[in-house]
Amino acid sequence: QSAREGGSPAIPLSRFWEVYRTEGVPREIIDEMRQNVEMFAQDECHDEETKRTAAEIMDYRDDAEYKSGVVVKNLSEGETSVEDIRAGLTELISLAQAQSAREGGSPAIPLSRFWEVYRTEGVPREIIDEMRQNVEMFAQDECHDEETKRTAAEIMDYRDDAEYNSAVVVKNLSEGETSVEDIRAGLTELISLAQAQSAREGGSPAIPLSRFHEVCTMDGVSYEVVTPEMKSDIKRMRKECADESARDAAKSILKYLDESELRDVKLYIDEHATGTKSYISSVASKLPMPVMFSSKPKEAGSGGSCVPGGKIMSLFFECCDKVDGCLYPGRAPERAFVSDTSEINKWLQVAVAAVLVDVASSGNNESDDLSGVGAVKKAWDAANDKYDGTFKDFVSQSFLGEDEQETLVEQLKDVKFYDQFKYYPPKGGWRCGVCHQRERLVQQKMAEEAAAAEAEAAALRSMSSSTSAPASPTAAAPQSQGADAKDSNEGVLIMGMIERRSGGMTKKWKKQLVKVLFSDSTKVLLYDDPQNPKKHGLIELRDVKAVSKEKSGTFKKEYIFSVTTVKKTYHFATRHVNDLDTWVSVINGCIERING
Repeated sequence: QSAREGGSPAIPLSRFWEVYRTEGVPREIIDEMRQNVEMFAQDECHDEETKRTAAEIMDYRDDAEYKSGVVVKNLSEGETSVEDIRAGLTELISLAQAQSAREGGSPAIPLSRFWEVYRTEGVPREIIDEMRQNVEMFAQDECHDEETKRTAAEIMDYRDDAEYNSAVVVKNLSEGETSVEDIRAGLTELISLAQAQSAREGGSPAIPLSRFHEVCTMDGVSYEVVTPEMKSDIKRMRKECADESARDAAKSILKYLDESELRDVKLYIDEHATGTKSYISSVASKLPMPVMFSSKPKEAGSGGSCVPGGKIMSLFFECCDKVDGCLYPGRAPERAFVSDTSEINKWLQVAVAAVLVDVASSGNNESDDLSGVGAVKKAWDAANDKYDGTFKDFVSQSFLGEDEQETLVEQLKDVKFYDQFKYYPPKGGWRCGVCHQRERLVQQKMAEEAAAAEAEAAALRSMSSSTSAPASPTAAAPQSQGADAKDSNEGVLIMGMIERRSGGMTKKWKKQLVKVLFSDSTKVLLYDDPQNPKKHGLIELRDVKAVSKEKSGTFKKEYIFSVTTVKKTYHFATRHVNDLDTWVSVINGCIERING
């Protein structure tokens, strides 16, 4: 029909097309006739119907769906070698490329078959690595249809599978000897995998972060191998990641790193406790210790900052007494004295030293006792997010010198801190003006009462000596230190006439002159019988285990407190509740100073 003038091969070709696409016709028969069929599609002399029919035949001859199906079928039947898999995937890529080159063709089906094969269990990943460039082309080429690009993206995602690559990192680090550089490189790769998953729509960095935690807890791996940049990235993912499991994984890592570092800090504390205590003792009467910190960005135009990133910190101070009417009882920011500073690290050094003394004094190595250090570390982390070093590096820095201390003192003077607070030696802290003035008034009143009591006692002694010889003492003679202390009022913190419950069978209440002496050489509580100078006793404050208020009505007294030593308990009664509070506060303050 093609050779005949005016003839058309369209009808014979359409019958050909009808037969050979019938089920059961061997494809190899069509292959033998390929050249003759192709001629009808290319010859411009043929009519449009002929060329269209020939093109349909050729398309079916090159049917991507059919050939792709054959590849998958062959690979799924029986045993296949690595080379068989490589050859099959290579053929699928070729089919996809052929479809991509054909006008109107789509490589989506061959790619979906490729995707089906290579994610099958047991397919070596290195085969996919060889074909990465060809697969990536389909994801990037804008000429491809959406289904093709989506399938290629899925293949690339699986090629960059975070779970697989994370496991490879852990496996490499757990086999054989690894250096610090190897571990850090592995952790860096896991962070990169986590960031890639975090940036990918619908991706989750949970698995790479879990593997990161796993590496950190391996034997021989120190928390110090984790760089500040890594911690910063993990903190960002904890804050910004939408996936809850990823946030939990990041939180677990940070908690583990913090606890590991705090344990290391505790060892440092134990080794340097003596020097730290001496330092704190020297600065306690000059610089108050903040009870809370809060960092914030430095406003434009404000003074310089010693912290990278330009931040300032709010310092919160509270009164150490907190009696009724106290100006700054603390426990909440609005009830504290607040001062902003740009000298953040200097203040944190002072605070760290004070906390370290508390930890060292506790004698307990459990991590729970590091809560104070942890609070300071949290403030340090917030203020020093760009600091090139660890918290332990910061803790182990030398103490502030005199000039640096004076810088902080001048700052407090500028905000009138010393106008509001006075140093209180018995508690080793600072108390507000109201609490300080109140005790002065109480002490003045008690001094007046003591003077009157002394006069009354002198008169009684005078009367007693003129009428009869003094009675034999009922209390044991005090130690020599107590006798010396009794004859002097040096270091008297509080003194007054209050009642003491005597020992023995009668257990009567007697009004006695009681005073607390606290100095470098003398730390005792004395009680005297005003009617008999030889009847007196003392309590060594270093032997006191507890000072507490007793329930009203105990021993038929309303305002009563007890002083418990290693050997016995003494009971005292006052006339007013304010006197009771003052006695207990002063004695407890002395005990804290002795023990601290």
